[in-house]
Amino acid sequence: MDIDHALIIALVERWRPETHSFHLPHGEMTITLQDMEVIMGVPVDGLPLVECIPSTGSWRDVCRRLLGHIPPDRELGHNKNTGVLEGASIKAKWLGDRFSNPLPVDAPEALVNGKKYSWGSAALSWLYRHLCKASEKTTKQIDGALLLVQLWVWARFPHICPVMRHPHQALPPGPLAVRWKGAKITTEHSMHVLRAYRVSLTSLRPN
Repeated sequence: MDIDHALIIALVERWRPETHSFHLPHGEMTITLQDMEVIMGVPVDGLPLVECIPSTGSWRDVCRRLLGHIPPDRELGHNKNTGVLEGASIKAKWLGDRFSNPLPVDAPEALVNGKKYSWGSAALSWLYRHLCKASEKTTKQIDGALLLVQLWVWARFPHICPVMRHPHQALPPGPLAVRWKGAKITTEHSMHVLRAYRVSLTSLRPN
């Protein structure tokens, strides 16, 4: 699913680090743990996920220590000028290709019991951190679960949400995000247009 960068920018412009919320004409709203679990299907119950990154190390060192592998400079067969590891983000395709095989018999407990951790809490706090950093004047990029931001807007603001081409087609089971799986059309709103999103958010009313 493609990220609508104009929509993300319009939301970042309304993010306030003091309250960790989006300031809108009718009040404040924010993305919650419930949104993470319902929309994305990422568990929020379980043990906290805490990792201390040494100031002298790098994300490549963290990958080697936690994953046992160092991501290559770029994926095989790709000529794009983007690496597998960009800052703290790793391409999901590389992770899937590297770790799709069954676990070894002597796999450590942390690897076997991955589901016991609250991944949603870690992802949401990481997103909050990057929304705060992105709201600074000098910042030119943003990291974190941007797909969650986009789907949260679609779920909360029907006048911005794209319209399904086949709205009555049965959807596969899963999180709320599957609602927007497949082809979409938008007839009431211009997507990928920053000015249109600014106007839409400015004209919001409580109803």
